[in-house]
Amino acid sequence: MHYILQANGQDPLRSYDAVVAICQDLLFYGPLDTCTVCGRTLEFTGIKYWCKGTLSEWITCIYSTRDPPRKQEPIKLPDSIKKSREWRSIIEKHGGKVVNSAVGATCLVVSPAERERGGSVKIVQAMLVLFTENS
Repeated sequence: MHYILQANGQDPLRSYDAVVAICQDLLFYGPLDTCTVCGRTLEFTGIKYWCKGTLSEWITCIYSTRDPPRKQEPIKLPDSIKKSREWRSIIEKHGGKVVNSAVGATCLVVSPAERERGGSVKIVQAMLVLFTENS
């Protein structure tokens, strides 16, 4: 999972629990955009998104939000995960569906009811097992 964070511009040097929460956010909602105040990277803390940037040598940026800006691009997955076809069977076994409708893009599809609830717990657990094995 640390490789997924690195590929998407997030700091991978965190506790396992923090990495799991950040990866879940990344996989369900997409990659974070930069801070609207200072232009640095936003970080998910489990409750809010905080900027860890600085405005000057003496002033840190204090921007925080519950609805951060998101990049209008798909998440980036490391080659080690892309090349492995095992993840597809794990996700599908737990009720998800993997769709390759565009060349070079892979989508994870869950039902509208599951999306409204924030995604299926079983699919998240399957993704965690998969990414833990490939990290």
